[in-house]
Amino acid sequence: MRREPAQWVAERTVRPAPQVAWAAQIDGVLLVGPAGRTHSLGYPAAAIWDLLVRQRPRARMVRMLSAIASLDERTARRLVDEAIEQWLAAGLVVEVARGG
Repeated sequence: MRREPAQWVAERTVRPAPQVAWAAQIDGVLLVGPAGRTHSLGYPAAAIWDLLVRQRPRARMVRMLSAIASLDERTARRLVDEAIEQWLAAGLVVEVARGG
């Protein structure tokens, strides 16, 4: 059975991949990923990254992004899920065991 991306993301816990470095900048966050490839995150993606690094649960990330960016929760949930999907595909985050 194929799952919708949002459901797939909601069931997983992700953290930055070990080989990824990042730095806060005035206009967002700069990530240096595998093989030295850089990724520049503006807002709201930079806020999502910050919440992920702080190991906030997905539901809390959605609520906080909704408040930070004045978004309805549905839009905030979509943005969080899309960012995590993209970062998983790019190798910037990795799945960890629940509670890990």
